[in-house]
Amino acid sequence: MPNKKSTSSKKGIAANNDAPGTCQSTSGRKETREPRIRTRSSSPVRRKKTESTTTLTGVDPVSGIAEKPQDLEEEAKTLPEKGPNPQVTVEDVNNEHVEKSFNWHHVRKPRAIDYEHAYPKEWPAEIQRPFGMALDWARKHAERNHANLSVEQKRDLISSLDGYCIQNDFDTIVSSLPRESQNDCLTRLVHLLLVKECISRFFTNPFWYLVPNPRPVNDGDDKEKLAANAPEFGAQILELFERMRESDPAAAQLWRLWTTRFSHPGHKLGYDMIAHRDSVADKICAEILGQELVKSLLRSTDKCDLDRAFLDMQKVFRSAAEVSVKTSCHLERLEFKTLNTLDHAFHHPSAEIELAEDYGGAEKEHCFDDRQILFLEFPAMYRCGDLKDPFYKGILHKAVVYVEDVD
Repeated sequence: MPNKKSTSSKKGIAANNDAPGTCQSTSGRKETREPRIRTRSSSPVRRKKTESTTTLTGVDPVSGIAEKPQDLEEEAKTLPEKGPNPQVTVEDVNNEHVEKSFNWHHVRKPRAIDYEHAYPKEWPAEIQRPFGMALDWARKHAERNHANLSVEQKRDLISSLDGYCIQNDFDTIVSSLPRESQNDCLTRLVHLLLVKECISRFFTNPFWYLVPNPRPVNDGDDKEKLAANAPEFGAQILELFERMRESDPAAAQLWRLWTTRFSHPGHKLGYDMIAHRDSVADKICAEILGQELVKSLLRSTDKCDLDRAFLDMQKVFRSAAEVSVKTSCHLERLEFKTLNTLDHAFHHPSAEIELAEDYGGAEKEHCFDDRQILFLEFPAMYRCGDLKDPFYKGILHKAVVYVEDVD
């Protein structure tokens, strides 16, 4: 009986080997290896992949990235606590996940800008560079004694600081400050004017510098003259971006990130874009120094002093322009809050407002509860949107304010 069973089994194997499409060895035994030549359609496994998605050579499947957010949440749970804000604990994981996604696209190539170390937790230090240079500019080039200003100059200065300074009479604001701050008030307000210009020019539209062709207009005649249609083109890109945010905020953030990075490759396009960006910043400097208000606030109008004032302001605005691009290279976005959206009075303790150093530090803050805010020294900074929640908003740096110091 065992011999008959073996014979029947061999007949079944022989029948299968005779079927079309099978491969049999010359020794009479069935070949265990796959056929050497095989068409794409003859493989059920290959056909199954083709019907769903086509994978490129050397590229991981998209599904691997789509599953990362779940892994990210599990990884974030294992991170040590860094403070009361849970979002801060996953920041490094968020950035690591975004960078890993670039590996899938083989786009981790040299860039014309160094953005990799400008993570959101570093943004206050990054923005402090141009803002600090703006304060140095005010101390070096602006009038110090507010008694030398006319009534019209004082009025125009306060009016130009709407949203950053209370719209009261200039002398009333000065007299409401602590005595040690009154002599330095004009310098602080001129500094604040430059800060407002930096924020409005570079941080309200992440695409302010973009142009279709950043190369010189005429390669032969005027190589230093760059295309000047940045405001129009950048405004159109911003409009498209806002439409994207309405329909899919998370996708819009990624689109903004990729657009910024891909606009600065490590070859001619990237360096032409930087040259154009600096050219726009220089034109803004010339425009600001050409304003009657700013010219009237200068300590000296001699040509040599004006040239030095321009060069020093150029450093301020080029630095601010660079920071705006670096922050746009990351998933989260940077936002500022001014007096238009902050409380008009100081309340202790506050999650988004703190007093300037002239008021004696944190231990004295309770003495100034319910005092009216006069002007900002530094606007509030927020990091907005992350990998898990595009509507997330967390404070990075409190607003620093000057308040009334009167009985």
